[in-house]
Amino acid sequence: MVMLEANVSVDSCISLFKDLVRRSYGEPAFESTASAQRSEGGSEERFAGAPTELIGERAEKNVPCPAVLPEVTLKVENPQMYGKIDLVVTAAEGDSLVEYKTGEPRPEHEKQSRLYAFLWWAVTGRVVRERQLLYPNQDPVKLGAMTQAELEEEGTQLSARIV
Repeated sequence: MVMLEANVSVDSCISLFKDLVRRSYGEPAFESTASAQRSEGGSEERFAGAPTELIGERAEKNVPCPAVLPEVTLKVENPQMYGKIDLVVTAAEGDSLVEYKTGEPRPEHEKQSRLYAFLWWAVTGRVVRERQLLYPNQDPVKLGAMTQAELEEEGTQLSARIV
């Protein structure tokens, strides 16, 4: 056991877990975040490993669809907010936000998911149809969609907390 602990880091296990989940949503066809490229024989856009950064209000034109986007950084300037979503799967009918978690489920994990759903909507204008929390030793926690009214309320509450 000691030898195993000495040779296996938690970070490497989490990275392998992220890769496994990413593959379950579809293996990216190639690596690029600077420019969208079309995979051969289809219209689906996919991105590998490198993070995607979206800044500002309504950057929808910068969001490839359909796509698998790991580590999406979102920034809003007013009020100033920042977040990094572990995985976004875009689709015409709405997008899925996936967060990888360790340990046991906690209420703040759902709050973080709500923040990320707000940021995604505020930056891209795109609908979040599904939010999931993935823990290593249990079934995915499906939190579902958020309506525009819920997203607006989340934004109001976040702004009040920041001020």
